[in-house]
Amino acid sequence: MTDGDLRIERVYSEHASRILAVLVRLFGTRNLELAEDVLQEAFRKAVVTWREEGVPENPAAWIMAAAKNQAIDAIRGQRTRRRFSEDLANHLESGWTMSYTVDQEFEETRIKDHQLRMIFMCTSAELPPENRIPLILRTLCGFSIPAICRALFLPEATVKKRLLRTREIHRSQQQCS
Repeated sequence: MTDGDLRIERVYSEHASRILAVLVRLFGTRNLELAEDVLQEAFRKAVVTWREEGVPENPAAWIMAAAKNQAIDAIRGQRTRRRFSEDLANHLESGWTMSYTVDQEFEETRIKDHQLRMIFMCTSAELPPENRIPLILRTLCGFSIPAICRALFLPEATVKKRLLRTREIHRSQQQCS
């Protein structure tokens, strides 16, 4: 592993759940998969860019900026096909208010609130107990699917099904409200 790879791994373990919490806040729980995709794309860009240009002076800030830009791109590209966070929807309509809103949601003072929302989302009573732990390990702890399988002594197909069912539950809850 290169120094850049080690730095990315460290930044991922320290900041991925924080960034994911903000993305879920912006996109709404019904779009958890989109939030995960945006997060992964920000880290993919870091891997490519950091290998070519070297690790930036502040890797965490670089990843945050990349995630913000990815979120804005996702909102622009998906706003006609998806419903985002209900209480932020009006702010995500126009270009200026969207950029401002995304910047505001990524502020350090709000990230802790978003993380708390994620904890409540993961521990919701509407989720079957067997689905909560894989969701917590994936979204709050940043575990990979194979790591969750090892931790819970479950086959990969079972963990994937539980995470998929959990996303479907969140999607259906949001459609009802």
